[in-house]
Amino acid sequence: MRLRATQAVWIALALGLAVWWFARVGAGPEAELRGRLDRIEELLEKRGDEGALESAERARRLGDVFLPSFALDLPQAGGVSDRESLVRPFVGLRRQAETIAVDFSEVDVLIEGARARTEMTATVRGVGGERTGDSRYRVTIGWQLDDGIWRIAEAQAVEADGLF
Repeated sequence: MRLRATQAVWIALALGLAVWWFARVGAGPEAELRGRLDRIEELLEKRGDEGALESAERARRLGDVFLPSFALDLPQAGGVSDRESLVRPFVGLRRQAETIAVDFSEVDVLIEGARARTEMTATVRGVGGERTGDSRYRVTIGWQLDDGIWRIAEAQAVEADGLF
């Protein structure tokens, strides 16, 4: 039996829809949160020279991960409570190293309905400039679903060791 072109198209569309559905629904909230953490790592990293506009754009994209009003307590950044106040410490820290590598490890995820908590160790490596060296932080992030998207409601980092 030979398939007609229209049958093949319908089968391909059905398979594509099934793959999309399983990727979207099958991933679940934990996979979505881990994906958000991967995105944060990417935004925090720096690979060489970066202009003020690029740093500000990265800060804006990082701000999109947060709720409009949040509580953020980070070493060397103090308390930050909204997206606008996130820009200054973010850009300032990026100026202090030529490259920045970030790695989240030992990630634990706890989901309770529309709220979640992630705890992890963040290792930050600064190379070149004023902040050269490795630092480790114990980070706790409180998440909240906002129109179907996980956003940070609160975060705290406690310096475990290091220079950065």
